[in-house]
Amino acid sequence: MSASEAPPEDAVRRSAEAFSRNRQAARDYVYREDIRIGLRDPAAGFVPLDVRAYEVTLVKGAPFFRLVEAGGTAVPEAVARKEQSRLEQFSRDRRRGEPGRGRRFVLDYSTIAETHDTVFVGSHESGGRPCWVFDAVPMPGTRARSEHSQWLRVNRLRACIDRATLHPVRIDTWQGGSWKGAPHGTESSRVYHLVGAVWLPEWMELRQPRSPGAWNVTEQRYSNYRKFAAESAVRFAPPR
Repeated sequence: MSASEAPPEDAVRRSAEAFSRNRQAARDYVYREDIRIGLRDPAAGFVPLDVRAYEVTLVKGAPFFRLVEAGGTAVPEAVARKEQSRLEQFSRDRRRGEPGRGRRFVLDYSTIAETHDTVFVGSHESGGRPCWVFDAVPMPGTRARSEHSQWLRVNRLRACIDRATLHPVRIDTWQGGSWKGAPHGTESSRVYHLVGAVWLPEWMELRQPRSPGAWNVTEQRYSNYRKFAAESAVRFAPPR
């Protein structure tokens, strides 16, 4: 790597800080979430077992996941009414101060500089943006400060970080131990894209080993991002 391509010495710490700042801004967006759960093996490829889509809106800062499609088609009217009732109950609960559920598939990358030893391995483009790439392995004996950083502690990872903003464009993880039912060898991938000045998830995938060469797979895709400015009903069209 040439000197002009080399990242600054504190790039990892600054990337973690950029991720933490961006996460706060990303909480102001509503979106559509498409989830596919299935099996993947070399012979059959991906075999979907469950396909769902959710509209995700905010109620007093907490995300609410409204089921809008199942099996690739719109949910029946009875299910739609049930989802509306869930939203109304969720709104009442939030007004009483009850906590909402968090977003799915959380990664506490903000702790990476504290929990992992890192080494830069090169540079390339990801998503059309020049990136630095580094590998990270857990530091021995480091205490995790949260549940999600505890999960990260049993994972090694590779991150492609955007040179301009230092936010990750892609993060891949490989799990070296069991954690809350996720077996040794579990892998995950996350891809982010820039919407205005905010990095938002575009695609995530969790892969758990099933048998040699075969995986249980959960894939999540995100689309139709909109800045949430008030407590109001938000409807999305399916992605094209």
